[in-house]
Amino acid sequence: MVEFILGNMKNIYLITDCVDIAAVEMKAVIRSQVKSSNITIDIAPVAPLSIINGSFILRLMAEVASPGSILSVVLNPLKE
Repeated sequence: MVEFILGNMKNIYLITDCVDIAAVEMKAVIRSQVKSSNITIDIAPVAPLSIINGSFILRLMAEVASPGSILSVVLNPLKE
């Protein structure tokens, strides 16, 4: 399924406030589902608990990402 979505995809951007082990886990899960080795997975860090900052980063990345890139957003808007 993931391979069908990616096609010739080369760039995946994770826009997230999870910059600890959770980010590494997200990258590992994506890599385990994609057979192609010619992809890059980059993390665009967001200020913790900030939907406004996440929206801003998403807009910036959407403007500069190459065509066919995937932008994935994972934000935690709740304080514990």
